[in-house]
Amino acid sequence: PMGMGGLIQAKLLGASRVIVIGAPRGRLDMATRLGADVTIDIGEMNTPEARIEAVLSLTDGHGADVVVECSGAIGATQEGLQMARFGGKYLVVGPWTDYGTQAINPMFITKKALHVGGVVASEPRHVVQSMEALRSMVTVPVEELITHKFALSDVNEGFTAHESMEAMVAVILPNA
Repeated sequence: PMGMGGLIQAKLLGASRVIVIGAPRGRLDMATRLGADVTIDIGEMNTPEARIEAVLSLTDGHGADVVVECSGAIGATQEGLQMARFGGKYLVVGPWTDYGTQAINPMFITKKALHVGGVVASEPRHVVQSMEALRSMVTVPVEELITHKFALSDVNEGFTAHESMEAMVAVILPNA
């Protein structure tokens, strides 16, 4: 879901081409409906080297202007650093889970003169601002992000659907 939010924001901010990398295929199909210009399925392109080469190829060998890493997946940070262009921006958004220490090569930050930042959490006012922006500015079918609804008595099924990536966003309906 954070990746889809990054996709929508990139388009709102005028990105000319947005490449979404991830899985499963259903989520990538949704990314296309939400405006992704290119999707790369990590199940099909299953090595970091192949994905890095694909991004470099799609950007005429320069790399992406902005890389937004939303997955928290082990290895994704290093992979993203290699996808960014010289002078580009690299943003890590929201991983709350502690996946432990991960190997990255800081040479990519300095050699490419990357601007690196991180974002986590928000205040209630940010949620309100986001909802207002969705209503007034976004023309893609964001309602499709809610893929599953569960009664409160089925909350564990909701967690399972989320953890298995079956659900994009699972909503618990407390009065259902």
